[in-house]
Amino acid sequence: MNRLRRPALLLTLLVLQGQTCGTINLLPVSPTWGDGSAGVRVISGEVNFKDTNLQFTNFTVQAGATMMIQSGAVIRATGRFINNGTILVEFGAEGGTRSERTPGSILISEQFAVAGIGTLSAGSGEIGDAQSFRLQGTGGAGISEFESRQVLTPGTNAGGGGAAGLTAAGGDGGGALTILAQEGVVNNGEILADGADAGGSGAGGGGGGAVILASAHEVINTQVGVISVTGGDGGPSGSAVGPGGGGGGGLVHMLGLQIIDNGTVDVAAGAGGDLGNVGSVTATVRSGGGGGGPSVGDGGSGGMVMDGVAADPMPAADGEEGESVQTLTDPAALF
Repeated sequence: MNRLRRPALLLTLLVLQGQTCGTINLLPVSPTWGDGSAGVRVISGEVNFKDTNLQFTNFTVQAGATMMIQSGAVIRATGRFINNGTILVEFGAEGGTRSERTPGSILISEQFAVAGIGTLSAGSGEIGDAQSFRLQGTGGAGISEFESRQVLTPGTNAGGGGAAGLTAAGGDGGGALTILAQEGVVNNGEILADGADAGGSGAGGGGGGAVILASAHEVINTQVGVISVTGGDGGPSGSAVGPGGGGGGGLVHMLGLQIIDNGTVDVAAGAGGDLGNVGSVTATVRSGGGGGGPSVGDGGSGGMVMDGVAADPMPAADGEEGESVQTLTDPAALF
């Protein structure tokens, strides 16, 4: 029997006797929005979200609910994603750490901060004695607005971690969350992916995270909606260390054929750590402050420490602001 040519999106069913049973129109399925196999999901109360199938039909966070979700999650919906509550994105990239054999001894190990979506990780300050000034750690290097538009599924690490102080850990970077909903994304609540403040004196703050919201139709951040990807604050100076730099601000990217943003989008950077008094650095072993973690914005540099038995700490820098960008398009082909 000769094969019949049929349109790609039209299936005609025939019974053996040659009678037509019916015609079914098959809509194209885009992997961007998933297959809806997890069905409808409604979040109520306080939920530590750890679903393994993230392909929904509709997804709703109810008013008064809090959903904690791990960094790097990508939620897909063939219908709508509506947030009326609070979504807390967990931290991603780790801040730097240092350790000593005994208090006041020379450093014996260091774990460097993770850069995240930045191009250069935050640096720790120079360690030494009181005979010379001790240099600050540099802030991590962020990315441009053009580069930030290419960051669509950031993965686990978004905001970069802050560098360590002499012994205090740097702040962890803000996490990443990508929401892809074919029929629409509506935020009436809070989506929070901020970088962490420094873990103590002289450490840098973490860079802000990344929130990507995309739909084939509309993305709406209403008047009561809040999306926050701020950088963390640096740690204050102490008796053995200069202040830490602030973390860079993160990324919010909305993609859709219609985008309405009447709410609050906060991409602010973290502040440099508080400065101690003149002559307040008195420890024999001392360090300049650690740099702030990068994200889209650069992290701020830490503060150096002058020489002398009772030395002056120098100011640390704030991080740089992140980016809130919009792309008016059907984003299906981008993911």
